[in-house]
Amino acid sequence: MNLLLNVVIFLLTVVFLGLGGILLLAGRKFMWILLGAAGFLITATLAAEILGLPNSLSLVEEGKWISLLIAVGVGALGVYVSQNYEHLSIDIIGFAVGVYVATWFDEILLVLNGQDKDDFTWWVALIYIAAGIISIWVTRQDPEQALILISVIIGARTISEGLNMDQSKNITAVMTLGLGLTGVVAQYASYLRERPRLGQRLPPVPHPISEDIPYE
Repeated sequence: MNLLLNVVIFLLTVVFLGLGGILLLAGRKFMWILLGAAGFLITATLAAEILGLPNSLSLVEEGKWISLLIAVGVGALGVYVSQNYEHLSIDIIGFAVGVYVATWFDEILLVLNGQDKDDFTWWVALIYIAAGIISIWVTRQDPEQALILISVIIGARTISEGLNMDQSKNITAVMTLGLGLTGVVAQYASYLRERPRLGQRLPPVPHPISEDIPYE
């Protein structure tokens, strides 16, 4: 049983690192991977937090298979939505990552202040929801650049989860920040290279004065 568990953990680590690398360096081009990974990671992270575990990979180590299956189901649902409802998927990923980033900053502030995690209250929920709504608005303003940031956040966190790092440790925060900066530079450079080609594909803008309307 221990051998099988170790094999499963090894395979999941490979999957986490592979998906994390794709999202970190080119996530904006793969919406279905981005939404699927975000759905799985956010659900698994929430489950691990409720169960008092350090990260999502600990669900496997502790045999929390039901929680893991729920996270897989949410990730599969994210893939389905991204394939069939593109505009809705952008709003969903924007809201989910907004909430995720809010919880992340909450954890960082608690660690920096040396405080224990507070009980979940209604006003904390309101802050998370507000963060999600703001994130939707930001994503709609410039989807391409917003998706770069979102995919970098999810990619960096996926890699740190795959390495089975305790998210409350300072070294994890430093490594995640370093990965995030690397991803932003790589993806934004790719985005800037593609902009001229994207502009050339745009159809010509029609003349505002129709030829059917005679001049007076």
